[in-house]
Amino acid sequence: MIILGVHAGHDCGAAIVNNGKIIAVANEERITRDKLSFGVPEKSIKEVLGCARMAPDDIDKIALESVGGTLLSHGRPWFYKAFLTNGTGLLDFFFIKDRKFKYIYGLQSVPLNILSMTGFPRFLMTDLMACLYLKKVFGCAKKISRVPHHQAHLASAYFTSGMDNVLSVVIEEYDGRNGMVIDLVQDGQVIPIANSPYPHSPGVFYSLVTRMLGFNQMLHAGKITGLAAYGQPHKVYHLVEKLMWNEDMKVQISPLTYKLVVECARTKNIPAYFSGFSREDIAAAFQRRLEDVMVAIIKKALEKTGAKNIVLSGGVTANVKMNQCIYNINGVENLFIHPGMSDCGTALGAALWESYKSKKFKPFRLKNVFFGYEITDDEVELELKRKNLKYHKEENIQKKISGLLAEKKIITRVRGKMEYGPRALGNRSILYHCSDPSINKWLNQRLRRTEFMPFAPAVLAEYAEKCFVNFKGLEYAGEFMTITCDCTEWMKENCPAVVHIDGTARPQIVTPESNPDFYTILSEYNKITGIPVLINTSYNIHDEPIVRSAADALRVFKFTCLDYLAINDYLVSAKENNFIWGKI
Repeated sequence: MIILGVHAGHDCGAAIVNNGKIIAVANEERITRDKLSFGVPEKSIKEVLGCARMAPDDIDKIALESVGGTLLSHGRPWFYKAFLTNGTGLLDFFFIKDRKFKYIYGLQSVPLNILSMTGFPRFLMTDLMACLYLKKVFGCAKKISRVPHHQAHLASAYFTSGMDNVLSVVIEEYDGRNGMVIDLVQDGQVIPIANSPYPHSPGVFYSLVTRMLGFNQMLHAGKITGLAAYGQPHKVYHLVEKLMWNEDMKVQISPLTYKLVVECARTKNIPAYFSGFSREDIAAAFQRRLEDVMVAIIKKALEKTGAKNIVLSGGVTANVKMNQCIYNINGVENLFIHPGMSDCGTALGAALWESYKSKKFKPFRLKNVFFGYEITDDEVELELKRKNLKYHKEENIQKKISGLLAEKKIITRVRGKMEYGPRALGNRSILYHCSDPSINKWLNQRLRRTEFMPFAPAVLAEYAEKCFVNFKGLEYAGEFMTITCDCTEWMKENCPAVVHIDGTARPQIVTPESNPDFYTILSEYNKITGIPVLINTSYNIHDEPIVRSAADALRVFKFTCLDYLAINDYLVSAKENNFIWGKI
């Protein structure tokens, strides 16, 4: 049975699954070029049909991921803030517009809050609009089934974990009812263990520090994780621990958290509660508290269930340092984080769940996550000629790239199907040698990124234990840049550009099966230099999605003026085309 999975909302997207096999996945942002695109994924639906070479009539069923919820579940956050906190409630209205956090204060907020309590605006913008579009494209005869948001997250991680007896932990802001849910999954059967009803949410806790320190909560939560390494958590921890704690296997959020959210929104400054402390120390304290509370909860869940394998999903599990702390819990044997851990993965999760209901199958391991758009040679040549660029078509582009990298040139590589999820894994990547730690300043500047954010290493699989400590059990998760690892002394000495200030790195372990061409580049580079590691960062400018098409790749190449663009078998030189940084 061919299932179309659809997620409407922020970071919307679509997926096609055929009898449990993933055929195509796409997220709207890559096509619209609008980061975390919101709404009905019309372009993504067309994209996955095109990638799968299918027509609407080929789809047997549509699985629509749905937040759902009741009046009580939607209204609880407002009642909580109105009656348990001072200065927040009906007079304060928060919303997201153009991926930015907006705030309205005063009597005009009252009707907006009352309307939001019903859950109707969200239902209108996601479920209802999606259903109308799907019925228009696929016909009223097509059966649309709704898959709860939490179920979609769980399915995305469980079915792609390759493990059949797991503790599933979904950590996010809001699934329509909860901020965190723990289940035991055995042979496809979901056994509820614990849930934390919203507004008790780790996502709320971490979004507070993201906004408080001047970052966009929708886009930049990961920057707090990077910034935290520069701070000393103990300086502020006594204040932060009052904002979130655990009671047995449940998260508890203090009303003070919401007061600080409002104070931050009103003043546009760090709340007085944290006056006198540095941004770095505040970030470090929030990061440490998140780790401590999540570890405490998951320890109790492991003790209750006897599970040894964990799968993670939900937006908060993009926090690679927290994931490492969870893996380090005594007794954990294997940890897997779904590569599309945020809401970008719920379309696939919904499709997998519906596919499983129609035909039972075992959890499987992803060979890779290259499920998206593939650039053809005709498209490349058309764009190169349209822009009147000089280029060369190489007979062995992998060997050429390896040689240029050994000469310490920086290469942008675009080849094959586009990656699914937020991480670039070689097919839409910027590559460079890893012995120059100054790259964190100059390359981040060209990409308009924050200079304290570390770059990730791509590592040949057979050298993983040479580079990372305590790596056993992370071999699979390590293929997708979803967790940090402590680096060995060899790694720190030979690859300083990819080792963060705290001695960790976020690896991509490259195997011959996961990406043969990229594996060849790394192998050839290792033969020349004796180093089985390269910097791999996503090919995009800050606050833009990763490039999708040949036109995207050439535009970003001209803007950044990096040394070479290798797109399919074509090599374009910045110098040869007079692309000079600071003069374009």
